Amino acid sequence: MRRILVLVVLSALLLCGCANRAAPAPELVLDNVPTGLVVRKPLSPILPHADGALIEVASGPAGSCYEAPDGQCFWYTTVSGPDPDVALRELTGTTRERLCPVCGTRFGMEEYRFSWTMENDEGTWLCMGQLHCGTDYCYGLAVCRREDADAETRARCAEVYADYGLYYDEGA
Repeated sequence: MRRILVLVVLSALLLCGCANRAAPAPELVLDNVPTGLVVRKPLSPILPHADGALIEVASGPAGSCYEAPDGQCFWYTTVSGPDPDVALRELTGTTRERLCPVCGTRFGMEEYRFSWTMENDEGTWLCMGQLHCGTDYCYGLAVCRREDADAETRARCAEVYADYGLYYDEGA
């Protein structure tokens, strides 16, 4: 009987000790991370007709440059920060005020469309561009062709410009 009494007393003491402990407060790793700082991977600018019809001249994390085999037209894409003024300058080499872009929405982002001309030793180049700016990145496309380009080159430039798209890299 003494043994049972001792076991009951010990059990009561053990249970009372458990009841007095307060449950620890859960600690979250993300408690002090400010909201809105989610870093997203940039989309991939795609020129659908680039395979075979265009020669890739340069490529890097900030963009790519393609040239038509006849040298009468070239395309370049850029990926830059979210500031449209900086992105326009990187894409065209000039300011928003000189370009007077037409604004709209495409791909769920602000869209700017514009055109300009360039002069160099080879003559006059007619250029048109589009810029799409989201919260993290701006994506640009510029198409430049010689002023005296043949009808086939003009059609190819217009087709690539019209079919330009932005896509998520599904392999990442």
